[in-house]
Order: sequence, then C-alpha cells, then structure tokens
Amino acid sequence: MGSAKIMILNDINIKESSFSSEELEHYDRYWDSIRTERSVQADAEEKGIVKGKIEGKIEGKIEGKIEGKIEGKIEGLIEGEQIGLSKEKQETAFRGFEANLDNEMISQLTGLTVSEVEVFRKEWEAQK
Repeated sequence: MGSAKIMILNDINIKESSFSSEELEHYDRYWDSIRTERSVQADAEEKGIVKGKIEGKIEGKIEGKIEGKIEGKIEGLIEGEQIGLSKEKQETAFRGFEANLDNEMISQLTGLTVSEVEVFRKEWEAQK
C-alpha cells in the first residue's frame, strides 16, 4: 500500500476517533444507507436487464412469426400465379391443337418451349 493511502487511512482513523460514539453511529448508518441504496440500484438494474432480454426475445419471436406468415403468403401468391399462368398457357396450347396448329406456332403463341408444347400435346391426345 502506498504511503499516501496510509496517510489518508490514518487521517480517517484520527478523525473517527475525534467523533463521539453517537456521531460515529450516525456516520455508520449513513454509509449503510448508501450501500443499501447502491445495492437496490444494482438489483433494479439487473432486473431491468433480464426483463429487457425477455421482452426482446418475445418481440423477436413475434416478429419472426409475422415475417414467416408474410413470406408464406407471398410465396403462395407467386406459386398460385405461376400455376394460373401455366394453366392458361396449357389451355391456349390445347386450343391450338384443336385448331391443328403445329408445335412451333403454339410455342410462339404461348411462350412455351417446343418440348413443353410436345408434353401438352401428349396430354391433350390422351384426353381425347
């Protein structure tokens, strides 16, 4: 321990010894109240941190569920739209088959590849 610290401690001891027992008791109560207040503050801070973490986890789970639902709906809409477009192209191809159009012409009308048109033609012929 440094000599400055020893001098301060000696000074405190001298000052304490110059107080009456009533003053020393009051002094001790004062520091007890300070320590208690600091302890209460530390406990409150710790509880606040724990509460914040819990609230954050709950909020994160809720946001995750909402985002998941939104993404699922969007994916469903996109998939439904793609199925609808595919169905529309298939129906257009079937009308082309009925009109005796060749696969190349149906491909140009629908935007389907020739091989996709050939698959639809086989389905159409199987349904006849």
